[in-house]
Amino acid sequence: MNRNPKLEEKVGQAGETCLIFDTHAHYDDAQFDEDRSEILENLYKSGIGNVVDVGAGLKSTARAVALAGKYPFVYAAAGGGSASLFADASWTLISVFSTWLL
Repeated sequence: MNRNPKLEEKVGQAGETCLIFDTHAHYDDAQFDEDRSEILENLYKSGIGNVVDVGAGLKSTARAVALAGKYPFVYAAAGGGSASLFADASWTLISVFSTWLL
């Protein structure tokens, strides 16, 4: 399990016993461009232990992977409207994830 010691310390100081795990978010979306960092930092400070940012296509998935690389409590998931979206560009998706993992 990926733990976030800084968040656990803050939550522990507040007397909380449970962290929230947001299992489906789209913080990579353009509507968050102006205040994404502020929003994500406030989530973190407010007791959101982890977030899964779900990509909505190849470009969105790449942005989700970038967020996961920047914020230790954000995880990326590949998503899309149809299987064919990824079938024609599977090498691109593999490239996105292998760059992030290496």
